[in-house]
Amino acid sequence: IGDRAFQGCIGLAEIVLPDSLTSLGTRAFYKCENLRRVSIGSGLAKIPDYAFYKCIKLEDLTVSDGVTEIGRYAFRGCESLAELYLSRELTAIGDYAFYDCDRLQQITLPTAMASLGDYAFADCQQLTSVDISQTQIDSLPAYAFTGCSSLSSIALPYQLRQIGSAAFAKTGITSISLPTTMERIGDYA
Repeated sequence: IGDRAFQGCIGLAEIVLPDSLTSLGTRAFYKCENLRRVSIGSGLAKIPDYAFYKCIKLEDLTVSDGVTEIGRYAFRGCESLAELYLSRELTAIGDYAFYDCDRLQQITLPTAMASLGDYAFADCQQLTSVDISQTQIDSLPAYAFTGCSSLSSIALPYQLRQIGSAAFAKTGITSISLPTTMERIGDYA
C-alpha cells in the first residue's frame, strides 16, 4: 500500500491488513475519520510514520506478531482508541506514536520492547495503568507519559537506568518504586 493511499477516506470503517502485506506507506490511512477497527497482519514489520494519524473514531487496534516497530505519530490523535493489542515482537515505538489517545486506559508493553520515543503516550487523559516491567527498556524518554492526568500506577523494568525530563509530569502518580539500577532522573520527571 503506497504513501497516502487512503488518506482522508471518510467512508472507511474497518481495515484488515492481511499477513501477505509487507509494505505500508507513510500516511496511508491519515485522517480516515470514520475508521473504527484496524487489524494488522504479521507480514508487516513496521507501521510507518503518520500511518493512522488522527483517525479520531478508531476504537480497536490489533497489531499481530511480526510487527517490530511503530513509527512516529503513527496513531497520534486517535482519541477514541480504547483497546490496544500489541505484537509480542514489538521492539520500538516512535515519538508521539500514541500521543493524545484519550480513551486508552491501560498499557502493557511486550517483553521485546527496547525503545520508547519522546511523548510516546503523552496526553492520554484516561490512562490509569502502565506496565513496562517485563520490557528491555533501560531509559524512559522525555515526556513519555506527561499529561496523563489519570495515570496512578506504573510498573518499571528492573534494568531501568534513566528517566527523562518530565516523563511523568502532570500525571496522577502518588508513589513509584525505582529499581536499584537507576542512575539519572531528569528535571520535572
